[in-house]
Order: sequence, then C-alpha cells, then structure tokens
Amino acid sequence: MKSPDRTAEQHIGHRPRHDHRTITTALVSRDRGIEDLGEQLDGECGIDVTLRSELSEIGTRADRIDCIVCGPDVADSRIAEKKWEVPASAWIVLYEDNQTAERALSAGVERCVHWGDDRNATVTHLATALRAAIDTREAKFTREALQRSNDLFFVFDPDGNLLQWNHRLSEVTGYDDEEVASMSPSDFVADEDVAAIEAAVRRVLESGTVRTEADLVTKDGEEIPYEFTGALLDTEEGARISGIGRDITDRKHRQRALAQQAEQLRTVNHINAVIREVNQALVRASTREEIEEAVCTHLAKKEPYRFAWIGEQGAASDRVTPRAWAGIEKGYLEDRPNVEENRGDHITAATAIRTGEIQTAQHIAEDPEFEPWREAALERGFRSAIAVPLRYRETTYGVLCVYAPRPEAFDEDEQAVLADLGETVAYAISAAERRRALVTNSVIELEFLTRDRSIDYVALSAELGCEVTVESVSPTGSGEVAGFITIRGTDCETVLSAVGDDPDVEATVVADHGEECVFRLTGPEPSVSGTIADYGGVVREADADHGEGRFVVELPYDADVRAVVDGVEEYYDRTELLAQRERERTEPSDAVVREAFDDALTDRQREVLRAAYLSGFFDWPRGANSGEVAEVLGITEPTFHEHLRTCQRKLVSAYFDHQPPVDLAELMA
Repeated sequence: MKSPDRTAEQHIGHRPRHDHRTITTALVSRDRGIEDLGEQLDGECGIDVTLRSELSEIGTRADRIDCIVCGPDVADSRIAEKKWEVPASAWIVLYEDNQTAERALSAGVERCVHWGDDRNATVTHLATALRAAIDTREAKFTREALQRSNDLFFVFDPDGNLLQWNHRLSEVTGYDDEEVASMSPSDFVADEDVAAIEAAVRRVLESGTVRTEADLVTKDGEEIPYEFTGALLDTEEGARISGIGRDITDRKHRQRALAQQAEQLRTVNHINAVIREVNQALVRASTREEIEEAVCTHLAKKEPYRFAWIGEQGAASDRVTPRAWAGIEKGYLEDRPNVEENRGDHITAATAIRTGEIQTAQHIAEDPEFEPWREAALERGFRSAIAVPLRYRETTYGVLCVYAPRPEAFDEDEQAVLADLGETVAYAISAAERRRALVTNSVIELEFLTRDRSIDYVALSAELGCEVTVESVSPTGSGEVAGFITIRGTDCETVLSAVGDDPDVEATVVADHGEECVFRLTGPEPSVSGTIADYGGVVREADADHGEGRFVVELPYDADVRAVVDGVEEYYDRTELLAQRERERTEPSDAVVREAFDDALTDRQREVLRAAYLSGFFDWPRGANSGEVAEVLGITEPTFHEHLRTCQRKLVSAYFDHQPPVDLAELMA
C-alpha cells in the first residue's frame, strides 16, 4: 500500500458483500493511522474504502461515494466548503475533542465518531455510524423522491387505515392531511369502483401484488381515471400494503381515440359495402318502386343502421308521405306528428326537401330541434338520424331518412357518402321515370306557352321574325346539347348571321330549301328538353313564331303535375300552362319497339340518323348526299356510312326482336 500522501486514489480490498450492501467510503487524512483503520473497515466490516490525502482530491460530483470520512487533521472550514460542493454523500468526522465535534456538526456533517486509543472500538463505532448515516440518507432520498413524484404514494394496513402518503395525494384530491388521515382507500374512488378496490386489497393480501384501475374522485367531485398497483409489506408492526396511483387520463384518451378510429373504419367499410350493394340493386331495378324498396332494404338490413325510409312531399301540404321503408319501424311512421308548416325551429324530413341540404340529428335525446318526433324515435332505439334529399339537377324526388342506434353516428365522411348515394338514387329514379314516360299507354300531356327569351328557339324566332320548329335535342357527350331545328320565313344566311353573334352557339346548315332551312345547333345546356327530363317527362313538340313559343310535354299518368308546372313556370319567366290533357299512346308494341331502338342507339348514332333524315338523305331524289351530311356533322364519309349502317341494323333488330312468333306453315300455305 502506498503512503497516504499520494494523489492517486487506491481501493483497499474487495471483500464479499455480507448481509448488507457494500458501502463505498472515501477516507480523507494525512495520518498514517487512517490507513490501518481503512484496512480494518474493509477486512472486518465489508466496507469498500478509498484513501485520499486532501479533500481537493474528491470531485464536485462524488456519485460513486456513499460516505466521506474526514480524519481529525482535516480543517473544519474545508469540510464546510467541500460539503456544500458535494451534498450527495453522507459526511462523518473523526474527532479527538468535543469542540471539534461541535464545529463539524455545525458544518452540517451527519455524525461524529471519537478517534481514541482503542482503534478496534473506533472501527466498530465508525462502521455502525457509516451504516446508520447511509440508511438515514437513503431513507431521506426515498422520502424526497416519493414526495416529488407525480404519482400518488400511500401505505395502509389491512383494515384500511392510511398510515403514510405523499403530498401528491393531497394535491390531486384536494383533501388536507387531517382529512386524509380519517379516510380509507375506498373513500377516494367512485361508487361503482369501490367493489373493485376492495377485491384488489383481498388479492394483494393473498398473492402479494395487485394491479387495477378505478376513477379517483376529488373533493370537488371530479373523476380522474387512475391505475393502482399494490404490494404487500412484512414489517415489525405487521402486514402493510404500499400503493402507487398513476393518472392514466392520457392513456384512456389514446385508447378511446384508437377505439373510435377502429369503429369509424369498420363503419366506413361497412357503409361502402352497403353502398355497393345498393348500387348493384339500382342497376337491376327497373321502376321507381323497385329502386326505393332496394335502397331501404339494403341500408336497414344490418348495422350500423336500424331503420330507413323514403318519402315524398305531397302537392297540397308540406307533409312527407312514406313510399318505402325497411328495418325496425314498429309504427314509427304513423306516430310521427304532423309538424306545423313553415316552422323554423324544428328539423324534419320536409326540411331536407325544402332546403335541398342534408339534415342531421346527432343527439335525438337532447337537441330541442328534434322535439316533435323525439319520443317516437327513442322508443324504437333511434339515437341519431339523417335526412338526405333525393335531388338530381333541379328536381327533388323526395327524401331518404336513415336512423342509427347510437349518437354521433353520422360524421362528415358518412354524410358525404350518403349524399352521393342520394344523388345516385335520384338519378336512377329520374331514369326510371323517363323510361316509364316512353312506354306507358296512358299519359298526361301538358301544353305550355312561353315568351321567355332565355329559350334559344324563342329568342331566335323573335329576332328574325320567323317560325322555328324544334325537331330534336340530344346531348353531344362533351357537356353540350345538339338540336336540329327547321326555320321558315327567312333564308339560311340571315340565320347564320344572327346565330354567329353568340360565341357559345355553333350553327351548321343541314338542308336549304329556300324559305325553309334545317340547321344543326350546338351549345351549352340547359335546354327545355333537359329540364323536362329531370321531372321524368319528354318534350314531344316545340315551336315558336315571332317570339311566342309553345312546347308540349308528355308525363307518366301518375306524375306530380303540380310539381312539374310549378317548376317550369319558376324556371322559365313568362311561361304559363295552356292545356292539360289525358290521352292514350299508340299501340304498346310500337312503344316497345321505339324504346328498344332508342335505347340501342348512342347519342352520336342518334344525331347522325337525325341529320340524315332532316337533310333529305332518305328522300328520292335525295336532298343531300352522304358527303354533304358528313361535312355537316364534321366526320368523314366512311364514318357516316358506318354510323348509318349501324342505325339501320339496330332498327331492323328492334322491330323483329319484338314481333310475335311467326307461323311459317301458315305463311307457306
């Protein structure tokens, strides 16, 4: 062993740890007797001793030193200064007289041990002091750590008497120490969690550890989710239970957010699957009734929805009458009250029709806007609802109402999906109504008079002082419409000059017969034909003479005439209904053949066929040859012949495919 005046540190021995952990000690002194003391501490007491000659050899952070022992030769002033620099270690001073001990204690050292002639007694006393100082310091550190912890710490006996707790318990709960002392662990949790806490106490007494969750209730009644862990302690006073409580509010929020996201994903996937089923059903449905029934059935047959119905507004009132429904209805549609008209403080199915916007009831049980039909809805387990207007272009065909068994069921994504479905359903209904308008025998015919100059053919007849007859109107596939018109009372050049002033309209001469010319006009929508088609009808005739126009509309027999008339008169100024008639169409077989042929043609083929017909291509002698017609249409002559041959083949096919069977034997007789 080197002399104690060396500057390098030296560890004295490495003995096995006894029943207690090894205490690392720095022994500071220039007295050679200290070296013998260190060897005895290490050899007999299991204390790891490092010799140092000066306090300056100890760094400002003595992280690895449990205790610093200063010999009698170390000055008191230096101890006080160094202790302030190294507060983490316990300090013991060896003293020879009482004045030295008093000054050391005043400097803040934990203990003083007498340095006398009996070195064995000194070693024993010093070893005892070292362990006591370390135990005291560790206990202090433990208490300080528990006091500074963000978690709750407490100790109680099996009878539920609280024995110790940290400041955090009072800070969180709002009870002072006197109040806490009179309470038991179950007094701090919500009533519904008391049984769980009592069961946890029984488990920790049986198994030694436990973990459970409960809501901590503060003095002000606030409930905070906590996770509690407990451990059984065996002390001289008997069994004790130490517990730690950790605030898990953030964890609960994350768990709820993840669960909500998973539920939303499941719901969206399910809704998309339902929408696919509905779209497939719409393709198969051929009538409005089939469309409405299919939509309700597929929406309500399983979660996330409970009930669905489609209704339309009557002509005489704002009351919405159900047309189709599916799901858990239980008389709900009959129990709905008849809400007063024009009430702005309630939301109903009529509100969606009137505004043309989706209406949602996310909390039927709470929101006063749903008061008229709340009781009937809650009785059937409806907690939220949505009303989707069935609107295509300018026409509303009714409303789709869907109900869910949970609040907040219709978020923004779901509303967007159902809004798209509403447009799809409305389009399907519109197409079905148009088909029915074509094939129904009994029809309603409406004749309108108009002076609205926004209608192109009326404006043209007024400007040129001529007669205009609209032969046909059809979409071009590029967002525009193409119309064939016949003009009498003026020449082609005058018409082309007048139309040329409108940059949005393009005119091409199809046939020139002097004072009667046929033109092809293309321009942006809308047109009268498109507007009437939105109501499920067709324009059979349209003409104008010197600014006064007329058009005849054909509707299915059970069409809502009032809605059509109101819509047309609102959309077109200075337009009025002249006549309403009921009549029978031509023979059913003719209608069937015409529909089959019309469905078979594309828009382009229909336009080619109409141009050829109006130009006189089918007359004899021909009014125009194939090259002239192709030039009008802006296509090549071979392309014209290809389109025309296709049209002829489809016409013949439609005719023969819808004829009754022919008895060949009878024909040959």
